[in-house]
Amino acid sequence: MGKTSLAADSWQCCCGSQTVKRIAHWLKAHQDADELDFLKLWKALFYCTHGRMVLPAYPTRIYVFLASLSVAGMWMSDKVPVQQELASDLASMVHHLDNQPALLFFRTFVLTMQREWPGLDKWRLDKFFSLVRKAVHEMFVYTRARDWDADVVAEYALSPAPCPRTQGVNG
Repeated sequence: MGKTSLAADSWQCCCGSQTVKRIAHWLKAHQDADELDFLKLWKALFYCTHGRMVLPAYPTRIYVFLASLSVAGMWMSDKVPVQQELASDLASMVHHLDNQPALLFFRTFVLTMQREWPGLDKWRLDKFFSLVRKAVHEMFVYTRARDWDADVVAEYALSPAPCPRTQGVNG
C-alpha cells in the first residue's frame, strides 16, 4: 500500500533505443489499452520521467510499465538531433498497433498536446512543433499503408485537430 518510486536516466544516457523498443513491445502486447492508458503514456513522454516517478498505492499496468522505463521525454531533450530522433521514434510507434488502438493512440496524443501546450515556454516550442508534424505525418503513412481504407481515414478525420494554440505560451 506504500508508494513505489524509481529513478530514471535521461534520454541521452540510455540512448533511447532500448526504451523505444520496450514501449513498442508494450504497445504490441497491450492492443486492448484504453484511452486512460494512452493518456498516461503520452503525459509521461511529454514531460519525462526524469527524476522520480511516484506510483499510486494500487498501480495499474501502465503505471508499472512507465516506472520501469528509463526515459526522458520531449520536455528534457535539449539537443536538436536528440529531439528529432525522439520525435520520430515517438510518432512512429503508431505502426505497432492495430487500427482502433492506433487511432486511439493518435487521438490521445492530440489531446495531450492540447492539454499541455499552454504550459510550454518559448524555448520548447520548436521541439513540440516537430513532434506534432511527425505524428501527423506518421498517421498519413499509417493510413496509406492500409490503402486509404475508408473506415481508417474516417476515424482519423474525426480525431481532434492537432492545432496547438500559441497564445498561452509562457516565456
